[in-house]
Amino acid sequence: MRSVVSTILTAALAISCLTACDRQGAPSYSHFEEIPSSGWDPLDVLTFYPTPADSTEPLHSRYDLTMVLRYAARHKIAALPIAVTVEDNNGILHADTLILRLSRAEGSPKAVTHYGVTELRLPLYQDERITDGYALTLESFSPKSHSEGVMNVGIIMERR
Repeated sequence: MRSVVSTILTAALAISCLTACDRQGAPSYSHFEEIPSSGWDPLDVLTFYPTPADSTEPLHSRYDLTMVLRYAARHKIAALPIAVTVEDNNGILHADTLILRLSRAEGSPKAVTHYGVTELRLPLYQDERITDGYALTLESFSPKSHSEGVMNVGIIMERR
């Protein structure tokens, strides 16, 4: 009887230790590109290769992909058109054009601003399977001067 209780307690302790090390709530992938203060040049295509940070995570799992745009709040950017293309080893999976509305009609930012930086999070794809050769590209369709103040553009991938 005593050995059964000891075995159960040891197993419970081992499971507690293993789950405490789990990265619950942490993104599987997060990468940001810096944008020059003069703006995002339409010739500067940003390419992201989202792969799970944890090597034990199955590659073909399902993920939610979010684009994050950070810009200086003092710059009044009304809208920013962006091309989004997703492809893998088999070809193009998605090709979309997004018009990011960054300001309300009265000029105030639509997203949360802290310390003079506004961060807009836009869900791109939900329940997406990451396949071999998966690449996501972002391209500005706006003249460089119209995106002045954009600081970072990034992709966050979270497991479903």
